[in-house]
Amino acid sequence: MRIRFTANVLANLDAIDAFLIENGNPYGHDGLLAELEDVVLPNLQRFPRMGRLFIERVPDSVEAQRLHEAITRRLSPGDQIREYVMDDHLLLYRVNDQGVDLLAIRHHKQLAFDMQDFLHTPR
Repeated sequence: MRIRFTANVLANLDAIDAFLIENGNPYGHDGLLAELEDVVLPNLQRFPRMGRLFIERVPDSVEAQRLHEAITRRLSPGDQIREYVMDDHLLLYRVNDQGVDLLAIRHHKQLAFDMQDFLHTPR
């Protein structure tokens, strides 16, 4: 199965690197990249629908409901947004018959996901 890194997830990886350096863990990014390469990508290659469904969770706040609706409108038939829980990170990805698109990744201590690239890029 094809796995594609979106521009947004690449930007997130850079932000995580800066976040880890700022918080006294200059080599943490190396561990994240190793976990992605050695564990996450092989798992998604074999079991692309292994993560829990992101869209099925009911948002609690008005802002989260608005974002949830925007994401849902953006999905094509057969698309699923799923969460892959890593040791210190949460990865959001879209899976469909064409493959897996890594959408966003955050360290568990970072505040929120930025899905603007996904929401505003034409399909």
